[in-house]
Amino acid sequence: IPPGNYTLTAFWDWKPFEAAGNVHVSALADFKGAHVAEVSQNKLLAGSGKVAATLEGSDFEFTTKVDVEKLRDEFSVPTSVRFLLPKGLREGPQDQMEVQIDTNDLAPGDYALLISQQDGGSRPVNFRILPDPPRIANLPIVVNHGAAIQHFVLKGERLDLVSKLEAAGAVFRFDPAGSEPIATERSVTVELKAPPAPGTALPITAHLADRSEPLTFARGLEIAGPLPAIASFKLSMPVDLGIALGPGEFPAGSTLNALLDTRNLERTSTLRVGCGDASGDETVLRIGEQSGSSNLQQLSPDQLFLALDTAKVPAGCSLAAVIDNGRGGKSKPFTLARIVRVPRIDSFMLLDDPAPGAQRAYRLTGENLEMVAKTGWDENNGVDAPNLPAPVAGPGFRQTLDVTLPDPAPPQAMLFIWLRGDAHGRATKIAAPAAPPVVPPALPPVTPPQ
Repeated sequence: IPPGNYTLTAFWDWKPFEAAGNVHVSALADFKGAHVAEVSQNKLLAGSGKVAATLEGSDFEFTTKVDVEKLRDEFSVPTSVRFLLPKGLREGPQDQMEVQIDTNDLAPGDYALLISQQDGGSRPVNFRILPDPPRIANLPIVVNHGAAIQHFVLKGERLDLVSKLEAAGAVFRFDPAGSEPIATERSVTVELKAPPAPGTALPITAHLADRSEPLTFARGLEIAGPLPAIASFKLSMPVDLGIALGPGEFPAGSTLNALLDTRNLERTSTLRVGCGDASGDETVLRIGEQSGSSNLQQLSPDQLFLALDTAKVPAGCSLAAVIDNGRGGKSKPFTLARIVRVPRIDSFMLLDDPAPGAQRAYRLTGENLEMVAKTGWDENNGVDAPNLPAPVAGPGFRQTLDVTLPDPAPPQAMLFIWLRGDAHGRATKIAAPAAPPVVPPALPPVTPPQ
């Protein structure tokens, strides 16, 4: 019978009569608009026990059975769940229904409630069993007053579930979440539109996937003072080095003395010094700390004096300094110098005496001579060093390196040395050794006249 209102008529002793009142024939619901109420959906956490959930959005008065089934699981078997109609079966339209879902054995994922009616068929109402909410372990997010856009890495568990962060006067933008099932790190940028005074703590609201209720962290955002910075510096170079250095270079093994002009230092600030590419060990110095290999002193509110032994710094390192104010943030790395391994030459001597115009053999004696690639008498014309240096017997790392060069012009020219990787020679304070005097050929004996 199509849905609608009907009346009952009959005959009694061949006489027709009509029963008072109407018969209402209702259509069975298709449950296309049915859904789990948002408040109930938020409570459906895996392993949280038996949860009473409210279904709404349709007429449930003819429900006779409810099963729960995991979606996209070919081995899933529907399981019956208890349900409760507010008025009872066929007691008039009912736009809500309560079901009891046991989440103890349900893993996070997509499920359906299969609702059966008296026609014998069932219709699905989809819902989700939710994982535990995300846990953020390193709150508050600390941002610096005066900095436009700053980066922060959230750490914790299930951070991929965080879809949005909100705080007064701040704009948060997430980097794309990783592909791992349970994200433990998430990068976020913070832009302060109207930064409050340093020391202010603000609540953060975290909106979550598949949940209508956000999480609120009372002191999730903290405004720190301005970021520290190294504005400029001055290096004191070693004296009597003997070999010229290029701009920004510093010889390995010497003590680096630097005067740093800084901004926004704090009493507890530390200075981190290490290679820009993270090779080698990082040295962390506190203001006023002094040891056998380092010294850091504050000369004025905005000046630091640094002394650092570079003996253990690898050659080629771009030595950089960072001021660390702890929760107040770090300065950008500031390059102090590129560390180069410079040979130390103790002597330079002539070995032989060839015919005029031919090349002569010379010997360098010192340390770190393996760094010498070429030698010459000006910065543009170098002669390759043919062999590696030979060790000198005895303690230490003394070496000798034999090279060949043409006669210098002028005779007292200074030696130029190319270190490995150099495009031009480096001037030294080493003069060419004096060549032995040229002995004229002997004249034939004169025979006296007879």
